[in-house]
Amino acid sequence: MLVNLAGKYDRLREEVREVMGGKVIMTEATRILNQGRAEGKAENLLENLQALMETMALTAEQALAALKVPEDQYEKYLSMLK
Repeated sequence: MLVNLAGKYDRLREEVREVMGGKVIMTEATRILNQGRAEGKAENLLENLQALMETMALTAEQALAALKVPEDQYEKYLSMLK
């Protein structure tokens, strides 16, 4: 990243950051990679959710809470369980 190349030059680093604006061009490959990561994360969470429900006899809501899933995402995962 250009900011890192600026090294100890604080003013240059700030100017590069302002010009770049922190924006990154999203390539198709990056989009696919991010989508795959999100799907893998969701699958892993569902596996953990089902394991908690089976081994600990928790309801789906209790298991979601135990996994610290934000409440606004409960419906998403509850619908995936069906």
